[in-house]
Amino acid sequence: MYTKSLLWLTVIISCFHFGGHLFDMLANQPNWKSGEIMDVLKYRDFYALSSPKNFFIILVMGGPLINLLALVSVWKLGKRLRGYIGLSFLITLVVMILTVSFFVPINDYIFNTEELDLDAGKLIILVNDWISMEKLRVLLLGLGMLFSILGINSYYENKSVTV
Repeated sequence: MYTKSLLWLTVIISCFHFGGHLFDMLANQPNWKSGEIMDVLKYRDFYALSSPKNFFIILVMGGPLINLLALVSVWKLGKRLRGYIGLSFLITLVVMILTVSFFVPINDYIFNTEELDLDAGKLIILVNDWISMEKLRVLLLGLGMLFSILGINSYYENKSVTV
């Protein structure tokens, strides 16, 4: 039961993470992807009380942890299952590292720098870099979701064979 719950959590977390970034890409990013200071400031004003960070931090930090626990839990249940969950874990870890090392510093500049300190040229460059790397992050999250789904499918296939 513990293993099955962890596997379902990996699927749920990866689906929320992937879906959240798709939503962000389609609904939020068009509002500030021009890199114009006024567009960024309007976006900031909209998220004055909360921000997408409050949603994503749980997924970015919890994803690798849940995937690692699931990997340990399925370690002896077959190479294919271990491989799928191992790949899902590696992807969530890479996404976490990419988020912390690349996106967080850029987010800090774009969304937290005082208006008077924003440099228009630097802002456009950082926004373009952010948008480009976001495509890679969404691709990785899609692959992570696929591997977590293949992992739980493999788990159920193993269970039906052993019954």
